[in-house]
Amino acid sequence: MAEATPIVITIESDAVEAALDRLARAARDLRPAMRDIGGLLEKETNDNFRAQGRPPWPQLSQATILNRLMGKTKDGKSKGIASVLTKAGNLRASAKRKLEGGLAILQDTGVLRDSIRAHPGRDSVTVGSVLEYAAIHQFGGMAGRGKKVRIPARPFLPVDKDGNLSSEAERGVLAAIYDHLAESV
Repeated sequence: MAEATPIVITIESDAVEAALDRLARAARDLRPAMRDIGGLLEKETNDNFRAQGRPPWPQLSQATILNRLMGKTKDGKSKGIASVLTKAGNLRASAKRKLEGGLAILQDTGVLRDSIRAHPGRDSVTVGSVLEYAAIHQFGGMAGRGKKVRIPARPFLPVDKDGNLSSEAERGVLAAIYDHLAESV
């Protein structure tokens, strides 16, 4: 049996060639897309803080609640149990107000939430925090003096422990990519 001769058709189209040129130029420097993706991942992270986790984070331990109620002095030391309880052993009004207002998880001061930054590059984006304690809250583990306190994972970044994007973040990233592809042609 004889081999089939391929049919070759050359398309001459200035519009198609121009679109392919724009697509090639856009693919060389993805910074605009990476900036948008970074912004989207920052927004998803803030949404996680607002919702106190998606899915919900484990609740605060009793020790954390007590520490939050006691508060700290200007030099960072605990104010002690007397700042929470009266001599009769009743909750002080200030502690009641804190409890009634709710104690947000991972948001005692907002420093962790406010530290999240996106750093876009030519073909990638890094999103995270430079805070030393950020990883223990994202992944969980042992902390404290002698590593005796178990901190549950409370993933604030929109990825799981294996690096998979949350479904909300993935949809947003894909939409950003498609938008940039559409703009380039």
